[in-house]
Amino acid sequence: MSEAFSIILLIPLLKLMDPSQKVINLSLANTPFQEIFGNQLTLSLPVILLVFVALVVIRTFLLEFRERYNSKVTFGFVWAFQHRLFGAVTMTRWDVISQYRTSDMSQALTSNVDRLMISLNLLLQFFQSLIMIMIFATLSFFISWQMTSAALIIGALLVLLAYPMRRKSFEHGQHIANHRRSEYKVVESFLQGLRTAKTFGLEKRLLLSMSEVLDRIYNQNVTFMSLRARTATVYQISMSIALAAFIYFALVVQSASLAIIITLLFLFMRLAPRIMALHTLTQDFLSNVGAIGSMLALLQRCEENTEILSTSDNIRPIVFENEIQLDNLGFSYPGSSEPALEGISACIRAKQITAIVGPSGSGKSTLVDIIMALLSPSHGSIFVDGEKLDVSQRHAWQENIAFVPQDTFLFNETVAENLRIASPEASDTELWSVLKQADADDMVRRKPGGLQFTVGDRGLNLSGGERQRIALARALLRQPKLLILDEATSGLDWQSEDRIIKAIKSLKHEMAIVIIAHRSTMIRFADHVISLGDEPLSKGRDASQSVTEDSSYLREMIDADRL
Repeated sequence: MSEAFSIILLIPLLKLMDPSQKVINLSLANTPFQEIFGNQLTLSLPVILLVFVALVVIRTFLLEFRERYNSKVTFGFVWAFQHRLFGAVTMTRWDVISQYRTSDMSQALTSNVDRLMISLNLLLQFFQSLIMIMIFATLSFFISWQMTSAALIIGALLVLLAYPMRRKSFEHGQHIANHRRSEYKVVESFLQGLRTAKTFGLEKRLLLSMSEVLDRIYNQNVTFMSLRARTATVYQISMSIALAAFIYFALVVQSASLAIIITLLFLFMRLAPRIMALHTLTQDFLSNVGAIGSMLALLQRCEENTEILSTSDNIRPIVFENEIQLDNLGFSYPGSSEPALEGISACIRAKQITAIVGPSGSGKSTLVDIIMALLSPSHGSIFVDGEKLDVSQRHAWQENIAFVPQDTFLFNETVAENLRIASPEASDTELWSVLKQADADDMVRRKPGGLQFTVGDRGLNLSGGERQRIALARALLRQPKLLILDEATSGLDWQSEDRIIKAIKSLKHEMAIVIIAHRSTMIRFADHVISLGDEPLSKGRDASQSVTEDSSYLREMIDADRL
């Protein structure tokens, strides 16, 4: 507004350029200002210049306020959205969130959020330009409504004619979003499989994959920028023609004074870039719609599949003192024609070790996920000490469980910080206690700094056996009633495996332990075995058995380990 009034001041200023005029008398008759200033307002050159400086100062402070306000709105909105999205992802049911690629999730939670911030800035700029167009048009309308109407009609026609280009911008955004997902997928595969890639000499293949993705992104971006450049060219040519027509119309048809013509030209020269900005900002916004759309789709799906949180006020605590009964469990993954599990009945007893065995693809990990309440069975039930476990008790039940996965994950922090993930308030004494239970206390004492030893990214400063023992100690810090170990000794040498086995055996009388095992060494000390490798179970058949009972898959596994 201050900028517009500064331009309006050109009219009296240009009239004062005539040496014969010392002052300008403005008639205020029949205006809202008549009661304040009277019928006539006299302006001298010093007054006009003083008003001009004041308007510039006001404009400067308004611009500063606008920048601060825009930053608060933009960063505040992005913070709230990112917090909401991250919260929705963390609270989504496991069977839903596990269907997404890690690279897609990483992209949605990081780079796509940056694109959201850019898009929000574009929207703010769009509305600011629109408001400025309305202000300039209103002021120029009072100077010459005919000239203003003609300029607005020309601007509207240019915006309408540019619709096909905006449509192409939207398609560009969709293509770029897909290419970026491919890029993240290649990067994730490279980083997670770096050792394998080096071993198999896959550097050139990975480089070729990345080059193909980057080439597509390059070509798409060049096409988009060429489109923008062509739009600017068409717009500049059109505006030059419109400006020539405007001057001719003002001089020949309207016979306007020089001061009014120059003022209108200043207004329209400020108006024209903003009309062009509406189109450019729309183009840039549409190019980001693809990334924003994928984030909104992820947010919607996550919020539609939020886990039911239990609270102490409405959920009774789960007591596990005797046994977990699996009754006729079945599960099928979405889109799969064959069930992953069917008709599984078994018993997991407290303070005993139960091993789950079976060939790859037999459903061992699926069964463990059901036991941990990460997945809900398609049919069948789980009973804990005779009480049926339902969905609302998911979190209450998980408080009794500790899980050590096959691929142990340690943060690039100290041993103490990695352990305290399970119990942030645990004292050093408690940490040493669980390390001793996991047969890891001597190993940690030998490390530089002991508990303050940094384990490295994903625990690279530790051996495989050391990582497993740290992970076991972390699980024990939860003081679980059910400890689940997924291939706890996979890939370890016999000495490391022996240490893990001794640690597990020492815990036998403190908690129930479930082990997913591929080797007979991990089931020889088990009290019971759930075998998923035999013939398909009839409905309701008990899959659990003692280690000494005959089982075709179990017998084959033991015989194979003897070879």
